[in-house]
Amino acid sequence: MKKRSALKLLILPAVVFLLLGLASPADEEVQTNQTQKIANGDDWSEAVYVSRTGQDCAFPKVTADDAGYAYIIWNQESGQQGVYFTSNEDDSWSTPENITKSFVRVKEGPWPELTLDVYGNVFVVYTAVTDGNYEVVYVRRKGKNWGPHENVARTQEAGSVSATPLVDVRTNDYFVHWQDDIDRPSPEASYWRTYVRFKEKGEGNWIGAGAIGDDSGRDYGPEAVMDVMGKMYAVWGNRRGGLSSVYFVESATPKVNDSWKPPIDISGLTGVQFAEPQIGVDLEANIYVCWMQTAEGNLEVFFRKRINGVWQEAENISKTTGTSEWPSIAVDRVTGKVYVVWHDNTSGNWEILFREYDGTKWLDVQNVSKSGSKSARPDIYCDSGGGIHLVYLELEGNWKVYYQEREGVYDFPIYPPLNLGLTKTAYNDQTGNKINSLEWDENPDNERHTEFQYLIYRKEHGQGDNQYAMIATVPNTTLSYKDKGLPTDTKYWYRLKSYSEFEEESEDPSNAVTENWIWPALDPLLNTQFNRFLFYQEKINTLSWAENPLNDAITVDRYDIYRKLTTQTNAEYTLLTSVGPDIHMYKDRGLPMNESYTYRIVVVDAEGVESAPSEAVSEE
Repeated sequence: MKKRSALKLLILPAVVFLLLGLASPADEEVQTNQTQKIANGDDWSEAVYVSRTGQDCAFPKVTADDAGYAYIIWNQESGQQGVYFTSNEDDSWSTPENITKSFVRVKEGPWPELTLDVYGNVFVVYTAVTDGNYEVVYVRRKGKNWGPHENVARTQEAGSVSATPLVDVRTNDYFVHWQDDIDRPSPEASYWRTYVRFKEKGEGNWIGAGAIGDDSGRDYGPEAVMDVMGKMYAVWGNRRGGLSSVYFVESATPKVNDSWKPPIDISGLTGVQFAEPQIGVDLEANIYVCWMQTAEGNLEVFFRKRINGVWQEAENISKTTGTSEWPSIAVDRVTGKVYVVWHDNTSGNWEILFREYDGTKWLDVQNVSKSGSKSARPDIYCDSGGGIHLVYLELEGNWKVYYQEREGVYDFPIYPPLNLGLTKTAYNDQTGNKINSLEWDENPDNERHTEFQYLIYRKEHGQGDNQYAMIATVPNTTLSYKDKGLPTDTKYWYRLKSYSEFEEESEDPSNAVTENWIWPALDPLLNTQFNRFLFYQEKINTLSWAENPLNDAITVDRYDIYRKLTTQTNAEYTLLTSVGPDIHMYKDRGLPMNESYTYRIVVVDAEGVESAPSEAVSEE
């Protein structure tokens, strides 16, 4: 069986802070010198009671989709215990459902977390006793159906807790990061490190179990995020000296166990046993971390950011006269705005406080809950439209889960890509077909859209614009496309549109591009011969070439042959002669023996359009 004593060391501080500390705030000594103005959060929605079971709840968590719909989970600690789920994705809150069945042992877990994959499936992890041990368990909802529960950790005879689910938006690979004591030196030792497993494209088996924490064995409360390029960043509280320091680590290739950079201490000693760090990341891979720390004898929320790879100074962002606990952080990935919430008893009652960093400065602290009862344990999430989603507990006879939001913008337009180019047309000797290669640039005006597609349209030369037909789609992370297997006797035009996650096309297409109209002759060769007579010598240069199959779609009128003296490197070529479209050789006769010549060929069509010159060839 798993080690109960080690788990209790981890769980007890959460229970004490949440249940004991909040039960009697009047017993605490509240300081009188307020250092931070607290404003009313009037731009938030009314609080909605979403748990609706009438039972005690704990540890609520929230995420949201690109349309601003929220997905919420929490522990239910009385009645039918377990991890419960609800969502307003159908424009009203669904009936809460127990998604864990009989797996969960409440008050020793299950600490659920959730996220959405690139297809909108709900990806949940939690801690439960399964296979006779404390393990990290995974379950997914595809559509509206919950799948089987899977043991992710599979670390027999060890404790597996505090898991975070992550998704690589490029590949839909799933990752789970958690805390485990599988490597403890003895059954009695308290030795915790953090680990990672992954599931490729969200399917198949969980792979890998690489340890990414430091080797002190004192790593608690890990959290992790992943950026849009698949890089993973993690934090935890290191209790090497009994009190926590916040450690940070990163990997550009988190599937590789030894790819993690050495952990660094980003806080120094915090003065608390469990700092409970939280982490966020924006589109530029800037990192934002908050945690609990004592300052002048008061428990505060501290914050530190890494901008363009450089860590800035840590700062106290709560600065209230009361106790500030259990922060949660969210980042608007596009704008870099940062949102932090925590619970605080400055007013004499526990309330949910909120603070925003607008990119240049911290705005005033807001009281979001503003209730007459005790509010605790907030969690916050920012969606792709800039909407902010908040859940927390409210003590109204028992602990209930409430939800509030600050709406974002969800009707932002999508724009076509920029600078479309047909960069290459290549002939395939084996198939007798051609390949057109397209490249384009992303449009910075689409920064609000984190997941969308490019639609590739094509028409034949001579067709109207209303005859463009879509031939392919590629994800927004792809900026090139090869159109293969094309006949050489047809010329093509291309243009692109963008297609948003809200199933809307860009109003305008990109610029249109077409193939090069006429191609140079291929494989020019020059052979020099000499005719020797009794009183005369003649030099003959025989020039030959091959027709270009990429010109099958046009009518070649002639080949113009140009010549210049090889020694005249900067001189212009002069037209020597022209030959018909079916002739691929020319003999230049009667040339002086003491001069050397260079040639090149230009293809001309029936309209007088000229190709670029062929490669130049010279006498050896």
